[in-house]
Amino acid sequence: ASENPEKMLGETALSRLEATGRVLLESQSLRVHGTQNLVQALSTLLQTSDNRKGLLIDWLVELEPEIVSTSASAQLDLLFSRGEFMCRPFLLTLLAHHASWATLHHCTKRLLDPAVVSKNDPSAVLDFLIALTCNPKLLQGREKCTPRHGAIEDILGLPLSQLLCIADYIVEEAVQLSDVKVAVDKMNLRLSLLAPHADQETLSALVKHLSENAGKPTGKQSEMCRQLLVQLYLRVPSIITQLSESELTKYLSNSPISVMGSSVLDSMSHTLLTALTATPPSKDWQKRAGDLELATRKMAATHPLLVLRQLTMLSAALRGRVHLEFPVFRSRNHLSLFTQVLGLLELLKPHLFRAEYSTALHGTFDTYFALFKNHGQMKDMGTLLNRFVSLLKAYIGYNAEEALRYLQTQAPAISELQSQNHSLGSVCIMMSGVRGGGEVLVSVPTPADTFPLHWDSILMGLKGPDVLASLHELDKVSSGRPALLAPAVSDLCELVLSPSSSVRGLAHGLLVRHLRHAPHCALSLLPAYLSCLNCGQYEVVSSALAKLPEVVVCSQEVALSLLETVFCLGLTQNMDTVPCITRSLALLNLQTGC
Repeated sequence: ASENPEKMLGETALSRLEATGRVLLESQSLRVHGTQNLVQALSTLLQTSDNRKGLLIDWLVELEPEIVSTSASAQLDLLFSRGEFMCRPFLLTLLAHHASWATLHHCTKRLLDPAVVSKNDPSAVLDFLIALTCNPKLLQGREKCTPRHGAIEDILGLPLSQLLCIADYIVEEAVQLSDVKVAVDKMNLRLSLLAPHADQETLSALVKHLSENAGKPTGKQSEMCRQLLVQLYLRVPSIITQLSESELTKYLSNSPISVMGSSVLDSMSHTLLTALTATPPSKDWQKRAGDLELATRKMAATHPLLVLRQLTMLSAALRGRVHLEFPVFRSRNHLSLFTQVLGLLELLKPHLFRAEYSTALHGTFDTYFALFKNHGQMKDMGTLLNRFVSLLKAYIGYNAEEALRYLQTQAPAISELQSQNHSLGSVCIMMSGVRGGGEVLVSVPTPADTFPLHWDSILMGLKGPDVLASLHELDKVSSGRPALLAPAVSDLCELVLSPSSSVRGLAHGLLVRHLRHAPHCALSLLPAYLSCLNCGQYEVVSSALAKLPEVVVCSQEVALSLLETVFCLGLTQNMDTVPCITRSLALLNLQTGC
């Protein structure tokens, strides 16, 4: 009977079970043939027996202090196979805290095999992996006071194939949960196994793996893959560079990111916007505000959905200013702030007009209407009013019903402003169409940046002998309308290599103006900038280094390699690159409040 302990223990009455088990544990056969058969029997019985588990667990722990050893397959099935076993949490705790590192490594390797992912209970596997990262034995002999900015240590050190298995387990666990909100919250907790340690290559493979699964025919698994992509984006926003435009629209743009969890960019966007809206009466504020605006515009252009999470705060920050007399309003930098905020709103189109942001958006529009009501007659307000009207037309074009419903509440203010500025005429026509119960008229927004009559001659001049005069003219006409620079970018990229310092300086200045207006174009302009740095001509390199801080901020995706290139220039060409590198790092540190 001792040769078949499973049958012996299974057929023994509960009242005699303890005595029978003690006989097996003390038998001579156990000493001669080893504990494998008995351990396997106990592991199998624990998956089926209900009223005798206490004794079976005690015997298993007595025989196998590490829980997984002599009969690994049966023991791993007990611990991780699909099914509800009440003894599992206790056994998993013993495994995580009593097993040797070799045993834990063996278990991890077996669990993160793609062939067994569908057979295991995802919650049990993920709980075990998280327990490993919090094992008290890891703290023995270590510094308790970790550095504030210290890097998070990769405790598990898993290769890519095993990280993809963890992603599959996370998705599978979410699929088993009926409540989507609970599933998303659970995903967010599990991301600590993926996000903090992945490099760009790993992130790229992970995003590709999830996007392929999310693109499969409609089902709960594809939906959970999409949700995991969104959660991963909130934790590691840089994955946005791994997605195509269609994938961004499909997986991120239609997700309610405004109400999801927390993001690492929340503190950065809040820091930038809070600093930008402070408007202290200091002499150097205009320069500092320009730096803050550049960093904020870059963030808004790259991660509009994450910046929109701060729209309510931004709307509140604009209040309490427009009641001031206009000279005071302008001298205290409030007019500059309203211009900068409107520029941010333009960058956030069309996501800005989605229904979940309507309350904060309407509050922001209310403040602008109050501004134009109090100071709309001032000459300095003309350009700002025209840009605001273009934004309203874009809103009507995106969601006519909701936009016109809101504009009805501002009908008296619009009528009053129309008598002072005819640019509001088309908005009034649309509103009258709704008022009369007729068809809603939605016109194409008029371009705020119409080209001057001599525009063609300016562009031709950039290729001719009188380049400097054309650059001065382009600088003049684009001073308040930087969008005009887009058609001239290719010519300006060639002129940054000109032997003339005046031409180079103007070309670099115009390109930086273009980058400030459209930060998303930075990577397309980077080859021209790198050609300046690598040309070997001292004057050309110096002109490029003068614009390094702005280029680094707008090209943050490759900022590290760009700064390394500049540092190497200082070593190999005997150039003083320290000031421009220091200034670049200072601008980057603005985002974290340093």
